[in-house]
Amino acid sequence: MSKESGEMTIAQKLDRAKQLQEQGKFDEALPLLLEIVETSPTHFRALMQVISIHEDCQEWEQVVTYCQRVLELKPDRVPVYGKLAKALQKQGDTHGAIAAYQKAIELKPDQSAGIYANFGNALVEVERIDEAVDAYRNSLKRKSEQPHVQLKLGDLIGKRGQLGVAAEYYQQAFTLKPEWGEKIQMKLAEIRMQQGQLDGAISHYQTALRINPNLATAYQGLGDAFQQKGLSEDALENYKKSHKLKPNPTLKKAIDAATPKPVSEPEILEEFTTQSKEPTGDVPDAALATKGSSEATGPMMGNKFSKMGKFKLRSKPKPVDQKQLEGKEIFPSVDIQWNRTSLIFWSLFLGGLYIAGLMSALSSGVKAIIIAMTAGPILLGAFIGLLFFINRNV
Repeated sequence: MSKESGEMTIAQKLDRAKQLQEQGKFDEALPLLLEIVETSPTHFRALMQVISIHEDCQEWEQVVTYCQRVLELKPDRVPVYGKLAKALQKQGDTHGAIAAYQKAIELKPDQSAGIYANFGNALVEVERIDEAVDAYRNSLKRKSEQPHVQLKLGDLIGKRGQLGVAAEYYQQAFTLKPEWGEKIQMKLAEIRMQQGQLDGAISHYQTALRINPNLATAYQGLGDAFQQKGLSEDALENYKKSHKLKPNPTLKKAIDAATPKPVSEPEILEEFTTQSKEPTGDVPDAALATKGSSEATGPMMGNKFSKMGKFKLRSKPKPVDQKQLEGKEIFPSVDIQWNRTSLIFWSLFLGGLYIAGLMSALSSGVKAIIIAMTAGPILLGAFIGLLFFINRNV
């Protein structure tokens, strides 16, 4: 004890300690108060001022000690329960804090908005959600303009499935605190997604992105909304933006799965080759069923011609240049394939010419007839063989 403090009265010490505390000189104020407490252990004002200095210094253990000391002297001091609850909560003793808040409210139900808000925070920590909602609502009754409380209420009520009510609390918070727009718009978007209101969700996500264009979660949310609307291209675009801002392995897999793959040259050739091997035209089922056995007897003995239907165009594989395919549509090359009808037509046509030539040879002499009869079948067989070769190889 200093000589100066020893000459001061208790009232002077209290006033001097108050002045020093206001100046932030806690190390000088606290000894004066402790001198009073040593000589007068039940001095309520000095004890309360000691609690106040320890609160300013965030020395929560000391706050708990002196609060309990005061409550032993005056168990009905409601404000001390509030201070005790706060200090216990800061120390992680949530259940002890809840008990202190309940005692304060029991003694005086008309507590301040702050007491009810802190009580709600403690109840949330132990997942007593319904009681927390009541505490937050009591806080708003005493002071309606508390955006942080409205946000918490929106979260809790949303978890209970009351999505419309939760959205109202979010809107109120946004009105009071527009600078929280990014966070609140995201919460509103999530509510609309749960309600199935995709257009509303898209609008909120886009509003959030106008506030913060680098919000990866907003792009991902937009992608989800567009995907549910069936707009795959828009969804893929937003997924890519989200992954670029914040790489996500799971999202990357979804992007890779949704991205169209370029067609390679071997795949194109395989597709065209498969098409060229498929039967075309009006092919009878019986002809298809006997395909294997007919072809095994040889090209001229099988039913190759009988399987051909009407005169049609048919695609066949051609050599493909990969560079020519880039950025272009792929069209199959086309050639004419002879069928039975066309072969009969041309055979009759040539047969008619042969008969006409034969009649002309009859009028010309015996040698001409022999030449015509010998050369005609040779020419006809060569023509049919040529048509068959073209049909198989061109």
